[in-house]
Amino acid sequence: MIVCVADAMKPGITSETQLELPAYVPVSGGHRIATMSSITMTDLSDEQIVLLDLPFICECYATQFDRAGVAPNIVTTATSLEMVRRLVECGGGCAVFRTVTANDITYASDAVVAVPLLQTVQPFRFVLWHLPGNPRLLLRVLADRLQNCFVHPRLHHLPITADEGALSASTARQ
Repeated sequence: MIVCVADAMKPGITSETQLELPAYVPVSGGHRIATMSSITMTDLSDEQIVLLDLPFICECYATQFDRAGVAPNIVTTATSLEMVRRLVECGGGCAVFRTVTANDITYASDAVVAVPLLQTVQPFRFVLWHLPGNPRLLLRVLADRLQNCFVHPRLHHLPITADEGALSASTARQ
């Protein structure tokens, strides 16, 4: 059994999506996007972007911007999620994240608003991989426990989706 965020595994391995989290755009409370219920990649074409500069992340978002036909205006980069959040909160622009932070307050005690990003961005998937066939009881118990780990009040405002049998938004809100 393997729990990871990968989208592809060797043939013959069974995968079960436990949870999908949509991408979102963190912005300062005073930003024009902060009051929007959702945003698209196209809406970001005129925005200043603060990029989380990590190997897989940069490549992923470059692909997503390309698919949307948007040339991002990247004004700065940072290798720390919290540094990107702080730069966004200070009015340095907005960012694109694939994971939800535990709260909307930065280390400097200021708020960042998470606006769901719709359209072309692939969700962040937590996947359980195992050998094919009827999973053993231990695997089923572990899968249930993992789903309980994903129930968090911060997720309630985002449109969480998942494959059949995985955690759904309605389950997360119970």
